[in-house]
Amino acid sequence: MIKTKYLYRMIMRVAVVAVSVFSACGEYPVGPSQYTVTYDINGGSGSTPSSQTVNAVGIVILRTGSGLTRAGFTFGGWNTNLSGIGTNYAAGSSFTPSSNITLYAKWIPLYTITYHINGGNGTAPMPSTQTSSGGNVTLASGNGLIRSGFTFGGWNTNSSGTGTNYNAGSSFTPTSNITLFARWDQVLSYGGQNYRTAIIGGKRWMAENLNYQTSNSWCYNNNTSNCNTYGRLYTWAVAMNISSSYNSRTYGSGSSVQHQGICPSGWRLPNDNDWTALTSAVGRNADTKLKSQTGWNSGRNGTDEFGFSALPGGDRWDYGNFTGVGINGYWWSATEIDTSRAWGRRIFYDLSNVISYYGSKSYGFSVRCLQD
Repeated sequence: MIKTKYLYRMIMRVAVVAVSVFSACGEYPVGPSQYTVTYDINGGSGSTPSSQTVNAVGIVILRTGSGLTRAGFTFGGWNTNLSGIGTNYAAGSSFTPSSNITLYAKWIPLYTITYHINGGNGTAPMPSTQTSSGGNVTLASGNGLIRSGFTFGGWNTNSSGTGTNYNAGSSFTPTSNITLFARWDQVLSYGGQNYRTAIIGGKRWMAENLNYQTSNSWCYNNNTSNCNTYGRLYTWAVAMNISSSYNSRTYGSGSSVQHQGICPSGWRLPNDNDWTALTSAVGRNADTKLKSQTGWNSGRNGTDEFGFSALPGGDRWDYGNFTGVGINGYWWSATEIDTSRAWGRRIFYDLSNVISYYGSKSYGFSVRCLQD
């Protein structure tokens, strides 16, 4: 019995020594620790949330930030870094601290879109705001805005209309505060119809396909509603307003000829040089920048940055078939190649660039007019 008690006391002494050694070396846990989460509102206004203390491996529910504000910003939760480049934590989320920590309010910039009616009459739309985190804004419709002799064509980043165009009602992602100006397209009245126009490279172009009815011109698939959308399709001789016999013999129009053709007084059918100047003024990816923002197959729409609004009106072959609506746009030039062919331009829905294209003069292509 005495030996048993003696052995027990020896074991306990060894255990105490072991605890002392491990504790001195930092290798033995010493009691539960507590960590404190402190909040910093980081330039905002409102009451700083109270700190939270929790035992090690405990969980806290982060403060919501209710009532915190900062002009030009929206509250975006908490971050481990004052500048917001640390780790983000959503307000109200669960958080397990591993040490005492300060969390800083994360302030996300708000971008404001301001609308300027740019010489028009009516009430400017109210500004829109969106965060810098990639959110989209639906641009104002411009309803009620008018200007004598012009038609409202959407919004532009420049008051002169030479910046980037955005359609009214389209989706827009701001990257800074921005003012968008009403784009006013001068109206061309011809043959009982009004046409939008656009200045590109210092020259004014029709921004819609011609829809002036003549013989040897057609609506796509002989459906009049297609004329309202895409304009009419014309043979080359009709576009030139010359005898149909020139669809099979030489008229003598070179690359720089200036010929009114079927266009209104003071305007003309663009020659091959005019088309080249247009695409040069637009620059790279001219097809995308000239295509309309709707109407092209498979969602291959353009940005319409210059207001040209090219639509895929298709064509009519000389034996009467219609092809390519939604896929191709073809436009005549005043420049012929030989007895049976003339130059034009083509935009294909899924190919890059505006292509120099020649077609049989008896084909039906679209027409755009250029102001002299």
